[in-house]
Amino acid sequence: MSCPRWASIEAGSSHLSSPTEFVTIDKSIKDTTLGHTITVTKLARNVSWPQGQRAQAAAFELVMIEMKWKAGTTYSAPIRTVDFALITGSTYPNRPDASLDPTLVAAGWTKLPESLVAGQETTGWMVFKVDPKNAPTMRLEYTRPALKVLDANKTLAKKVFPLTLVG
Repeated sequence: MSCPRWASIEAGSSHLSSPTEFVTIDKSIKDTTLGHTITVTKLARNVSWPQGQRAQAAAFELVMIEMKWKAGTTYSAPIRTVDFALITGSTYPNRPDASLDPTLVAAGWTKLPESLVAGQETTGWMVFKVDPKNAPTMRLEYTRPALKVLDANKTLAKKVFPLTLVG
């Protein structure tokens, strides 16, 4: 993986450095049951933390992932931000960090929505606070929750879709 160079962007009282080089991923998760396609297009690691977050910067790596979401139309189940995690070998999965979303948006980045309904498509970024720093392996997991299909009186089982990003 190449080391990105960084350019600084000022965002009011916040400061978020943005990569000027990205690692291109171009890998997809396809949930054929729901018809969802989630494509990871870019990965940025070791993004500089906003000012005033030295404690978190000392403990966690800031990782940004650009994804294209295309929600299927087979069922009405959305694609949701809460259903994603980065798995790095730490005790707990690394979840998206919504506390950084205002800084991300103020710096001009397009963030992914909290959810995307059936038939819609969007591209944007998701920010993760990752433990451990500089993990040698990194896997994105999309977890489709168990779903009850009301008009068919059936349940779709929970399913985890892994996608290796690093390692």
